[in-house]
Amino acid sequence: MVELKTPQINKFLNAPPPNIEAALVFGPDTGLVSERSQLLAMKFAGRVDPPGDIIRIDDEDLAGDPERLAVELQTASMFGDKNVVRIKVSNRLDVDLIGELLDQGNFTNALIVEGGELKRGVKLRKLFEKSKFGVGIPCYPDDNRNLDHLITEEFANSEVQIKPEVREHIIELIGSDRALSRSEIAKLSLYAVGKSQLTIDDVDQVIGDTSSITMDSIASAALEGKLTLSLDQFDRFIASGQPAFLVLNALNRYLMRLYMVAIEMDAGQSLSSAIKKLRPPVHFKHEKVFQNQCRNWSRTRIMSALKLVQETTSRTRKNHQLESVFVERLLMTLGQIKA
Repeated sequence: MVELKTPQINKFLNAPPPNIEAALVFGPDTGLVSERSQLLAMKFAGRVDPPGDIIRIDDEDLAGDPERLAVELQTASMFGDKNVVRIKVSNRLDVDLIGELLDQGNFTNALIVEGGELKRGVKLRKLFEKSKFGVGIPCYPDDNRNLDHLITEEFANSEVQIKPEVREHIIELIGSDRALSRSEIAKLSLYAVGKSQLTIDDVDQVIGDTSSITMDSIASAALEGKLTLSLDQFDRFIASGQPAFLVLNALNRYLMRLYMVAIEMDAGQSLSSAIKKLRPPVHFKHEKVFQNQCRNWSRTRIMSALKLVQETTSRTRKNHQLESVFVERLLMTLGQIKA
């Protein structure tokens, strides 16, 4: 089955075709990847709350037993129901094995592979796109229409009135990550209990202060050398209940955007022209800061930073309990990399 387009995704998630037994859920919005994977797991399992039917496999499992994935997919549940095997994209994931399984079809259990930003043409994406039994589900940051739907969804059972200009203001303050957006809208919903309408002042009071603490703002502050600001924002981000690995993903994504600009400039493009090619575009409020970072961060410096991010990611996978400590150390190190 081909990779799903945005208008097709919700329809598919609500009622996956019976011939689809495996899905690759991927993209830069890690919160949306997690949300869609969870919803799809419920549909595959045929239950609203199937934690006992979900089998998670990580890098350590594959390191100790490379055949674990194939065995779990082919082992029937002792209760006769279909289990769901969930695994994240990693260096230990055997892509050729995934291809063989997709070619064969007729899984005993369903498979959900969760990944980050995978470029078009990557072998894993192509396998799912060409398979009769698999599907690719991309997860990109929400646009205004999707964010408006999230607001409507969260306030569905509330009698509070939200005027169009207030909705627009909420949308301006959220959107970098689906999980974070839901969290902020949920806080607004709780705050609005007993109110007849929500005002712009209400929105600023509840999420205006913390909404600026996005993953990209943490990354930007660190790369700009503003370590105190970066660490303060990171501490508040973690205190809000968000996992530290989201900041790692943001750092990787932010550095790659700097790297793409550097490549364009080395090829003769002007700074402004190179930045205009980025998708999604750089927000106008952040453009001056981003331009300065493009001037200050050479390709060599960017590659050194990307290597540090990769090393930190590897450490967090081996020791989840120290995830926040590792990311905090990384933020402190990034501002000290010499040009």
